[in-house]
Amino acid sequence: MTSLPPPQPLDWIGRRVLITGGVGFVGSNLARRLVDAGAQVTCFDAFVPNDGAELFNLDGYLDRLRVVRDTAAVEGQEVLFNLAAQTSHVESMRDPHPGDLTGWLWTGPIEGIGLDQRPRG
Repeated sequence: MTSLPPPQPLDWIGRRVLITGGVGFVGSNLARRLVDAGAQVTCFDAFVPNDGAELFNLDGYLDRLRVVRDTAAVEGQEVLFNLAAQTSHVESMRDPHPGDLTGWLWTGPIEGIGLDQRPRG
């Protein structure tokens, strides 16, 4: 059996990265790692009440990344991590498009921002 070569580290230095759901638990941990790796990180979050988006998740990093609610943040990004989600299965079934989230995270604004690009390696 032929073994694969070991994976090479990705070069994130200077990459413009957008993380939807970037202030939640998973998104904020990814944001911290990417900032540490040299990426220019923008965290887009709708801050839905009781869904886990808390700025304290990014304590110590708020001066090294951007946190936004404006869909204009997608412009100029090279990489997208779409981690936006509701944390309650029951609530997501009852109301799959809560309040101001309807349509904005998954339609027009994210088209054409280079989703086919991969980090330099």
